[in-house]
Amino acid sequence: MIARQVLVLGADHRADKGVLALLSLSVDDAVRLPADLQIALIVITLAAVAVFAAGSVVTVRRVTTPLRGLVQAAERLGAGDYVTPMRGLTHEDEVGDLSQSFERMRVSIAENQAQVLRLAYWDSLTGLPNRARFRESVGAAIRAAAVEQSAGGAPPAVAAVMLDLNRFKHVNDVLGYSVGDQVLVGIAERLGGALARDGDVVARLSGDEFGVLLRGADPQQAQAVALRIEQALEQPLVVDEHEVDMGAGIGIACWPQHADDDGTLLVRAEMAMYAAKQRSNGPVTYDPAIFGTGYSSLAYLKRLPVDELKIDQSFVRNMQSDRDDEMIVRSTIDLAHKLGIMVVAEGVETAEAWNLLRDLRCDQAQGYHMGRPMPVTEFSAWSTSWDMRRAAGGSDGLHVLH
Repeated sequence: MIARQVLVLGADHRADKGVLALLSLSVDDAVRLPADLQIALIVITLAAVAVFAAGSVVTVRRVTTPLRGLVQAAERLGAGDYVTPMRGLTHEDEVGDLSQSFERMRVSIAENQAQVLRLAYWDSLTGLPNRARFRESVGAAIRAAAVEQSAGGAPPAVAAVMLDLNRFKHVNDVLGYSVGDQVLVGIAERLGGALARDGDVVARLSGDEFGVLLRGADPQQAQAVALRIEQALEQPLVVDEHEVDMGAGIGIACWPQHADDDGTLLVRAEMAMYAAKQRSNGPVTYDPAIFGTGYSSLAYLKRLPVDELKIDQSFVRNMQSDRDDEMIVRSTIDLAHKLGIMVVAEGVETAEAWNLLRDLRCDQAQGYHMGRPMPVTEFSAWSTSWDMRRAAGGSDGLHVLH
């Protein structure tokens, strides 16, 4: 393209007396930027791009680095690490706010987790380990002693001492549960004072039952500690101007003399404890001749959610002729009913056994006296016949066997 421009030369601008000059110029040349200006613009553009890129990198790093920290923190929380604190808490932006929220969540989870662990392994009243924690400690002590023995060290010895307070229910009933709680705290303090060695453990196992773990103690050493505990408990406790006398039945069992594992050790220490409560003449060390698994089973009745108790047929079959069996059955029924537990007698094979169990107010029975195993097709006829026999036999309407 060509651009044209007309110029009038001379001072007189009248059309008839002037000289006209016609100039022509290429449009491309007219609009083309000067070379130096082009270079300047290129340099400015490149500089702007470089600055933008650098700023983008810095911005991305400022954003992605804290985000990576948040991702790592989330992974740590998911893996159960509630100890490592968050980073980037000083950022004064949205990322900083998010980091602070994560940190508050971490602290809250850590506190809740610690509370759960305290409830799972520690007694909230006395601050002592509970039964679960005590059993873990006993197992760890046995394993450590076994390793020491295999390495040629001292002979292995682990002792479990269990004690059940006397007359504690009477304290709760007469003085109230608040006084009872203070008594338990006082007993816990006395037990701790009776132990002079580091590494020994005192635990509260249930309501008024405590346990003591003695590492490296043989039966003679455990007996000496049990006597110190008994002496410590002989002194009355003073609670809210009340003087409370508290003794205890104390049982002892040792590994490896009396048991091969922690569970058996604790069961046998508990059996010895109930034997001590019955004898009332000081601490008792476990002996295979103690009073069978009966004490262990009776101990579980007060702790487990039992609603039905079955009397073994070995006691039921001979109770008409064996006075001891009859007394065992009678006492078991009375104890179960006082605990709100229904009683089932098995092995009832005669009418005499049936009548005696009815007189003892047993709840249910099993045995050939009622009927032998039969096909389903015969059950209906048997049931009708059984109801007729019961009606003919009469009943006083109290705890009738069925």
